Amino acid sequence: CVSTLQRRARSLGRAAAVAAAQQALDAVLDVDEHERIVPLQAIPVILGKGGSNIKRLRQESGASFDLDRTTGRLRVQGSKAMVSKGCELLDALLESSGAAVEMRVTQRQGPLVIGR
Repeated sequence: CVSTLQRRARSLGRAAAVAAAQQALDAVLDVDEHERIVPLQAIPVILGKGGSNIKRLRQESGASFDLDRTTGRLRVQGSKAMVSKGCELLDALLESSGAAVEMRVTQRQGPLVIGR
């Protein structure tokens, strides 16, 4: 169970000033983060030659990408729309490159996967 503390803010003033304050608060509070573990063999694909792929992901989505090359932990941060677009672009990149996807299988499922 996750508990969250909620507080209320009240803006008083002229209608235009209150609307501007509401818009500023909406922009500040619109944050998101997505974290996943990518297979280590997918890291060169994500980075690209000279960092070209990760730069493109950052530019096209506006999100920040933080990739730990030793663990494969990838964190995407930004506004909700930026993170969503960044994850969408990342998935498309991995899919188009044929990068491996790791799945956990039980010992009983192993023969089914390899065709025995």
